[in-house]
Amino acid sequence: LVKGALIDYKALLSEPLNGKYSYVTGKRLFEFIEFVRKYMPEGADYRFVGLDDGSIDKRRAVYYLYPRVEREAAEYILVFGPAGASLPGYDIHKVLDDTRFILKRKAI
Repeated sequence: LVKGALIDYKALLSEPLNGKYSYVTGKRLFEFIEFVRKYMPEGADYRFVGLDDGSIDKRRAVYYLYPRVEREAAEYILVFGPAGASLPGYDIHKVLDDTRFILKRKAI
């Protein structure tokens, strides 16, 4: 147990800052967070689909996405998990893969 923890600690020390975030958050989720930061403007509002409210993963994602703000009636929907999820009134904005993508509210 101790040897495994030391190996993990050594690997973590050698990583750059984003590597540390990825290690703690989980590679798949952190990759999606970086994708969202690239394609969703700062200050935009969003809602998650696929992350449970109150989960540590959602709390981390909300933290890393600041100054973007989570809101129920959001302009962007961040889909993490359900393949092919769609919502009425939203179009695909950017796609990372079939289970991780961004929807944007349709222009009226």
